[in-house]
Amino acid sequence: MQLMYMYRRNGIYWFQGPVRMGVRPRPRSLGTRDLDVALKLRQEILSGKCAVGGNMMGAIEGFLVARRAQGRHVQKSQQNYRGVLGLFARFAGDVDLAAVDAELINAWKGALLAAGRSRATVTNYLTHLRAFLNWAKGEGLIRAVVIDGKAVTVPASRASRAREFYTKGQRDALIRFAAATGRRDLEWVLYLGLHCGMRYREIVEARGCWFVRSGDRWRVEVQASADYGLKWHKERVIPCNRAVCEFLDAAGAGGGDGFVVAPAITRGKGEWRWDARKQWVRAHCGVVARVYGFHSMRHTFASLHVQAGTGIALVAQWLGVDIRVAYQHYARYAPGGEAVDNAV
Repeated sequence: MQLMYMYRRNGIYWFQGPVRMGVRPRPRSLGTRDLDVALKLRQEILSGKCAVGGNMMGAIEGFLVARRAQGRHVQKSQQNYRGVLGLFARFAGDVDLAAVDAELINAWKGALLAAGRSRATVTNYLTHLRAFLNWAKGEGLIRAVVIDGKAVTVPASRASRAREFYTKGQRDALIRFAAATGRRDLEWVLYLGLHCGMRYREIVEARGCWFVRSGDRWRVEVQASADYGLKWHKERVIPCNRAVCEFLDAAGAGGGDGFVVAPAITRGKGEWRWDARKQWVRAHCGVVARVYGFHSMRHTFASLHVQAGTGIALVAQWLGVDIRVAYQHYARYAPGGEAVDNAV
């Protein structure tokens, strides 16, 4: 089928506008393999409504269409992705998607911080961008994803964030508050975060089949997932301590493919989804004065274990992180870690 001003090259649609004043404009990659998306972009370019043209805009539209078709984007998240990716496209200008590199993304990150965006907000923006680049790689639009946690630095250092953790008394106070107020979903969040060191998405997406009982003990078999965030989830086994085992016994955990946290909410199907972070913040009211980030539960889990004498290599295995990272962050909390005169 012949389409005016549009053709395909290596499966990707390109647009070359009409000749004006004897000059034929340069071809522009629409960055999509979807004909419907390409036709929509062609019409926007011809009408002058396409503010950011070429490969970048086309790829963003193709990404949003693909995610919506998979049922993974509700209206609210669609708007979030469109806004964040639009910010990046405007910063990058009319650059080809294949030209996006770590230097460009770091420059964007620096511009956001200079504009007053918080560290958490910028990290969230990078998470959105990572999801888009993963999709582009799967579509063959780029060869590699340049956000890998190394080439693109995350705002602020992990070492400084690793110092944000709760004491054992504060941890137990938060859990007692959740139990006293009957917030079972919040109890799940606190136990899996503070006692198992699981990440946010791992907690929210945890299913009954992840929890396996062997004798009088439970273990959590975290399943791998590459769908969310800058850090890919690591498939690993986390043994449960006595406190978690008692909670899992009381909760009747184990078996089934349903969610254990907020099981009545079908995530991804409604515009207003249950947000574990909101429950987390509300739990601090009148209980703990200092509110750290949600991720500090992992640091609490790791630091308390290291302080109690648990080997850092074992803690790294439970966290699903490289042992060098665990040593860098938590060696200072080991017994005698700063006592340089011990061997004198």
